[in-house]
Amino acid sequence: MPALFPFKPIVTVIAVPLQPFRRQGLRPLTLARQAVVRCAVFTGKAAAGSMRALKNHPFTIAQPPVKYRQASTAGDCPVFMAYGSGKGSTMPKALKVILYVLLGLVVLLAGFLAYALLSPEPLVFYLRHTPAMNGVPEATEAQAEALAATTVESDLAYPSQYQNATFDLIYPQDTEQALPVVIWMHGGAFVAGSKESITAWGAQLAQQGYAVIAFNYELAPEAHYPAQIQQIGELVTYLQQHAADYPMLDLQRIILGGDSAGAQMMAQYIALQTNPELAQAMNISATVSPEQLKAALLYCGPYNLSLFENSDSWIMRYFINHLGMAYFGTRSWTKLPAYEQVSVVNYVTSAYPPTYITDGNSYSFPEHGEQLYEKLQAAGVTSKALIYPASYGTVTHEYQFDFKNYPEEAQTCFDQTVAFLQQLPG
Repeated sequence: MPALFPFKPIVTVIAVPLQPFRRQGLRPLTLARQAVVRCAVFTGKAAAGSMRALKNHPFTIAQPPVKYRQASTAGDCPVFMAYGSGKGSTMPKALKVILYVLLGLVVLLAGFLAYALLSPEPLVFYLRHTPAMNGVPEATEAQAEALAATTVESDLAYPSQYQNATFDLIYPQDTEQALPVVIWMHGGAFVAGSKESITAWGAQLAQQGYAVIAFNYELAPEAHYPAQIQQIGELVTYLQQHAADYPMLDLQRIILGGDSAGAQMMAQYIALQTNPELAQAMNISATVSPEQLKAALLYCGPYNLSLFENSDSWIMRYFINHLGMAYFGTRSWTKLPAYEQVSVVNYVTSAYPPTYITDGNSYSFPEHGEQLYEKLQAAGVTSKALIYPASYGTVTHEYQFDFKNYPEEAQTCFDQTVAFLQQLPG
């Protein structure tokens, strides 16, 4: 007590057995916090009178300044004494208010920190209100021209057992032939983002002779793994079943792509189509044949979760751990069989389609891209990687859509992507 509130009490306080005071006709005040209820407290003049009246009863008297302590025992009732000068100062009312406010803030902060450590919700809330995760990049002049030259059909629906099942269809105006289809899964750390983030880039790609589908899916934690993987299959199945409604789509030439978390999920979906072992482990059937898959475009995605286990950055560990909670729906997600399933590098086979990989070198996953590229090369899969080394200078996560801050690098990625697709057979 004195350490927290170093103020002298106004009067001397003595706690002694209750019954003797009653016999003397004195008025007791119950001291519930410092002693048992059947003890009494007398203050000021009452204390002095009590001592004279109880001169035949044992108790201990100490002179000021003596700090609060258990001084002795009277009968079977503890005797507590807190002595002051009798003229001590009280805590100013304004200071008390300030201390209570500060104490309340400390309690609230401690509660929030505990909540943030135990639940992914605070991180999810933050990411969903971060422009970098949810903003729509400003269209460049070339992209504005592409938007003017393409048709964008927005918010088309596809049937799904999950929510947020819509897609945008982008294709050149007045096209008279079926075009290769690029199906794109947006990023957002599994918990944020939307299809609108790639509309301008999609129009730019469509202008090169492709039909681009950018789709939404139900985000975590509202839907847990493998819901998002299943939604890819639901979209592809819908397009195949309604091919007559979309004559501009050549569904025998499918290109699957994604960025950030979307790249990871799309890469896993591709592995699901090309590796029966993964399909059996996930208990999900393939929805597209390897012959239909002409290429994969994977931008800035994580493909090997084991690389996060020994991260030196506590921020990265916090980020990954809590996103894992959101995506898998449990705090012990690293112990799930799914933990191994999402590491795409474990499921690459020779049936994987030709793949273009890119990544920056800051706040991103370049090591993941390098490992996936090595696995593809070892499996004999046609692949190309554009991964900027640290020696190049800072190139951040999702640079490929950031023509404002990385005009040269973003354009290089776009040009390489188009060249990679155009040199593929069929």
